[in-house]
Amino acid sequence: MSGGTYTALTDEQLVAEFERRAVAQSAARTVEGHNQNIQATFDIRDELSRRGEESLRKLLPLIHHTNASVRLDAAVDCYALALKECLPVLVELASRQNDIVGIHAGFFLMANNDEFRARAYADYHKQYGPWPWERSNRS
Repeated sequence: MSGGTYTALTDEQLVAEFERRAVAQSAARTVEGHNQNIQATFDIRDELSRRGEESLRKLLPLIHHTNASVRLDAAVDCYALALKECLPVLVELASRQNDIVGIHAGFFLMANNDEFRARAYADYHKQYGPWPWERSNRS
């Protein structure tokens, strides 16, 4: 399906396609497959957003999906509409070690949540000390 064909689908069909594509994205074995599926989720999000907040909110139940990629994509896309519901999901996903979903959730939170970013910086300082550029160059 291409972005142009999404306009003919109902909100419910779009949510089902979003879920299918997010699952396929997590299972993709090639960069091309990953990129095609993630682009489809972006196109679906854009179509739901174009229809209005009520339509975009229909992705919200997917934050409880069993697949971490589905949870991540839905939480990111609904973050501005439902911060209270999406933030705990993103924080949980960001806590995953050595996992691409965790890395993406962490990057999203670092860019979009001041409290998460401040806590991450404080944790870094506790573990590693000052940032390299804060250290003195004196021997």
